[in-house]
Amino acid sequence: MYPLMNSLFWTRSFWFCAALLTILAGGNRALSASTPVAITTQPTNQMATELLSATFVVVASGSPIPQYQWYKNGNAISNATGRTLTLFPVQLSDDGALFQAVAFNIVSNTVFSSATSSVASLSVTPDTTPPALVSASGLYPTLVYVLFSKGVRIDTATNLANYSITNASGSLGISNATLLAGSTTVMLATAPLTTGTVYTVTVNGVVDLAVAANMVAPNSQATFTPADYSGQAIGNPPPALKSTITVVSNGYDILAGGADIGGLKDQFLFDYQPMSGDFDVKVRLQGLSQSDTWAKAGLMARTSLASNNNPFAATLATPTLAGCFFESRANTGGSGIASGSFPINYPYTWLRLQRQSGTNFSGYAGVDGQSWVPLGSVTINSATGAVYFGLAATGHTNDPAQGTLAQFREVGSAVGGIAVSHISFPFEPPGPSSRRAAIAITEIMYQPAPQPDGTDLEFVELYNSNPFYEDIGGYSLSGNISFTFPSPTIIPGGSYLVVARVPADVQSHYGISGVLGYGLTNTLANFGAPLRLLNKEQAVLLEIPYSPLLPWPVAANGTGHSLFLARASYGEGFPAAWAISESVDGTPGRGETFRANPLRAVVITPRFLLMALVFSWASCVPVTTS
Repeated sequence: MYPLMNSLFWTRSFWFCAALLTILAGGNRALSASTPVAITTQPTNQMATELLSATFVVVASGSPIPQYQWYKNGNAISNATGRTLTLFPVQLSDDGALFQAVAFNIVSNTVFSSATSSVASLSVTPDTTPPALVSASGLYPTLVYVLFSKGVRIDTATNLANYSITNASGSLGISNATLLAGSTTVMLATAPLTTGTVYTVTVNGVVDLAVAANMVAPNSQATFTPADYSGQAIGNPPPALKSTITVVSNGYDILAGGADIGGLKDQFLFDYQPMSGDFDVKVRLQGLSQSDTWAKAGLMARTSLASNNNPFAATLATPTLAGCFFESRANTGGSGIASGSFPINYPYTWLRLQRQSGTNFSGYAGVDGQSWVPLGSVTINSATGAVYFGLAATGHTNDPAQGTLAQFREVGSAVGGIAVSHISFPFEPPGPSSRRAAIAITEIMYQPAPQPDGTDLEFVELYNSNPFYEDIGGYSLSGNISFTFPSPTIIPGGSYLVVARVPADVQSHYGISGVLGYGLTNTLANFGAPLRLLNKEQAVLLEIPYSPLLPWPVAANGTGHSLFLARASYGEGFPAAWAISESVDGTPGRGETFRANPLRAVVITPRFLLMALVFSWASCVPVTTS
């Protein structure tokens, strides 16, 4: 009985729901009956000046909502499927062109409705206004940007004979001219500029993009005074740390405090120059000390210096964990937004910031100053004129005694660089090698090369892969060495700690501090036991059975190279997880680095090596003649 009742219940429920849906569907059709298309607003004739814009508008009624397709001289225009059609830039050849739109919808399964608008014509007035030289600005030490009032033709814009730069002492050499995207800004590569000196740019022969090829007024001139970057603390209140800017060979050292760049307000040090027009600038960040995991340094363009929440665009790097990224604030008072990711590679961390068409900014990162991975972009509508461009740094800390040291080098033009989807690193970023611990042993110098002064460079490096600090007081290293970490021993997030046989030697040789010592009675050069990291309870967290024999990297045995954890994801006990350091002496206290070089891909195979040895032997055999 019950199965029958259940069957009847579900059958009746199904038909009740179906009937209800039918009624509702009929009601909806009654409320919104399908209607054919009718044009309610016809497009009208338009007039436009050559190279500017023209817009046609059509409106149609109907249900469902009509769709549109625009036509030019009877031919469908690709992707022109909206109510409005905007042409930019209008060409002189478009004069007299005819435009109309077809609106359409589907009234029912068998009825297709359409309506064609009236025809509207376009009248194009020739552009007879010549381009004007708006301004010039110097980006120390060897770049001059020349801004025109409108787009100019590339062959005339890049002709060096059309420019001269002079000062009271004579002429300044110009080696190259590049027309930037947008066609209104020309970048001149020059001989070294002298800060504080007044220069005059004289322009001749540059023409615009119009058919008439209107030419800039003869001997058009603009003056500029290149300045070294001017430092200013941004923030309300300003950073508590007294920041400093030091000019060094080929760059600047900036010591900066401040809470952050980004969020709803900024607090940082800005070393800037006013910049007009488009630009494309790169810099090599040689190093960034770790006042905090989120300390930042890089290139920034900012619309104003008056407030801590102004719009900006910046390509930034952090000391370790967070790598490089693009950060921006599009509107005053808005929140900073970060995008993109790229590993740091000090001292070869390259950053690039590009301005196009005045309001469009893009950021990139790379390892060689030539190939660039895009990080992000932003349109800042208020950046229509001059902006403040320069070097930015924040310690991400309100501690008045602590800041980050940012080492900026080789500021220059990025024009000619190539955008790529990715750059292959020969190793993974540092990270945990075991689920048992966030701490990793990342570098082992067990057999350093003999030093002329007799110093001992044997060491072990530990890394905290967490973004927050770890106290490893009471932990210990065991195996061929024996050492217990004093309590407390704090490793900040994303930071390194070095333990050495002779701490003073390692600190002096590498210029680092805070090195702990396991004593002369211990040495990593014995290979009887694996190197272990033990917690306070003497549980094994990490175990590395390193060896001077294959399959371990044998080049770490006395050549001056260290073992470093190249692929933490393999696990620290697996020989393939380790490689030799890129540089002789290793990199204690900081991440491994590599120099981009095409020869890295060259591999000498055993067969080639054998042939080379045979050839070498044969060339040494004396030849006798009878």
